[in-house]
Amino acid sequence: MMESQTFESPDSIGYNAIMEKLNDPLLSDSSMISVMQLLKNGITTLDKHWECLIGYILKLDWLRRDTLVVIEYKTFIVNLVSAHTYFLKACLKSFVNQFKPGNAKKVGASAGVSPDSMRTIHGTAFINIHSVLQAIIKIVPLTPTVLVPILVDSYPLLTRPAYQHECYIKNLLHIARYLPQCRRKILVLIIGKLMELDSQSPRRAVQDALDENEEEDDGDMNVDNEESDIFRTDDVKVKEESELASNQRDTELSHVEAHKLDVAMELLLHNITDTCIISGQLNWEETKKLYKELLGVFEDVILVTHSSSHVQYLLFYICSFKQPLADGFIDYLWKKVKNPNTQPIYRQAAVAYMCGLISRGLFVPISTAVVTMEHMSQWIHSYIQQSSYSECDDVPRHGTFYSVCQALFYIFIFRHKEILQSNKGHQIAQNLNFPSIVMCWLNPLKTCLPVIVKTFAAVTRQHQLAFCDTIIEHNKPTAFPVTKLYTTYIINSRTNQLESFFPFDPYILPRSKHAIEPLYREYSGNPIEDDDNDSAGEDDDFLGDTSLIESKSPTEFLVYRTSPGL
Repeated sequence: MMESQTFESPDSIGYNAIMEKLNDPLLSDSSMISVMQLLKNGITTLDKHWECLIGYILKLDWLRRDTLVVIEYKTFIVNLVSAHTYFLKACLKSFVNQFKPGNAKKVGASAGVSPDSMRTIHGTAFINIHSVLQAIIKIVPLTPTVLVPILVDSYPLLTRPAYQHECYIKNLLHIARYLPQCRRKILVLIIGKLMELDSQSPRRAVQDALDENEEEDDGDMNVDNEESDIFRTDDVKVKEESELASNQRDTELSHVEAHKLDVAMELLLHNITDTCIISGQLNWEETKKLYKELLGVFEDVILVTHSSSHVQYLLFYICSFKQPLADGFIDYLWKKVKNPNTQPIYRQAAVAYMCGLISRGLFVPISTAVVTMEHMSQWIHSYIQQSSYSECDDVPRHGTFYSVCQALFYIFIFRHKEILQSNKGHQIAQNLNFPSIVMCWLNPLKTCLPVIVKTFAAVTRQHQLAFCDTIIEHNKPTAFPVTKLYTTYIINSRTNQLESFFPFDPYILPRSKHAIEPLYREYSGNPIEDDDNDSAGEDDDFLGDTSLIESKSPTEFLVYRTSPGL
């Protein structure tokens, strides 16, 4: 073996000898171990002048070699970074890039192994990389500061294969476990990228991909046309959890971006569970920490993004773990709604999230729904009293007001049965004072989504809480603008209609939806179909006339494509 003194400079004989060995295409494990040991012995001389050599070493395929090679390589890298922090960034970047392997099927085929075996090989490699990173973190305190920007810069392009995204996200989440101080930044990175995928995966396109998958099925799922809607619920209760997980792993959407999003959402949902649930018990302290971080990411990334379909369910999911989390999220949103210093588009978005969570979340108790509705009602009545009649035609100016009104109607539609079944339920509903709201000069029934208005009118008429039919009929002939779905965000300059957003429309990504479905409330009534040919008197028959829903499921009138999915 050569002595370290023989390569004290890049021009020395020792340097050339090392490069000759490393360039050997048949470099054996024993030769590589010798080189690592040699360099380790002369570690103090390997300053920045040896950058070319170190760069070459970092490109070596060391992860698939014998265990002794891996040990020697890791030892050398740790010693190198400890002695010369100049090489820290290059080493970290090299390791992070190895979190992005090629497609498991293609790489496995070229190597003569199955995709599952290739996944196992990659998994072992990732473990070795993380062990090096953890060792470096212990000896170089500034490592996290250098590492996070590298993680951001090295994130796979959205066009890269789903498997590469899966591996990278999985490794980012693992880093967050041993670098908890960086977890929020890592979550911001991941969720920000997922929002981009979400924006490229509109519900209509995802549903088309699901329909395409069903058509390609060999007939294993024999359902009629009516029940093939996305709201059909599979009977998963009789399946074992392991079988269900296996089926989900085999599910792959034909919509490329949606499939990547589906894979990533499953990883994040599992990560939330693994962080919060330890040995079958909720770790409250860890759950609170993660919730606060996700809430920060929600404000910085999710709330400010228009019309995302699935990423926001991360908050929905963690709120299901314990009631104080859901209550806290609702309180946070309501404070944002009431704050006049908050931009109107964000106030209206907060209303949408709050309304969706209370209406859709099976884990949100009726007591929370009632208290929230009371706050909404009080705010609405106060707004009516303080507003000037001269502004009644200024729809954009009152966007938040109409959003809160529609949210109140929407929540009551979903939760009225639970309210009215209680001893004081009717009195609670009366205290909301719906008549004063629907008959006020701001006329919310004219601006809210027609299908919500019709359903709300039927429910309140049935229980004699308000009579909206005359107002609805009076509103019909006018050319007053009507909302399109949920009243949020911007005014359409061409139609003068408020744009819309229902953040908790049904979750339809097939691989990850198993975590959301048990927590999700479907609408259980018969939504009222708005028919301009119907008279106000005929509206009395909507609740009992089964001809309106003949050969249709209760949700088909209000599928997400054109409505809030009642």
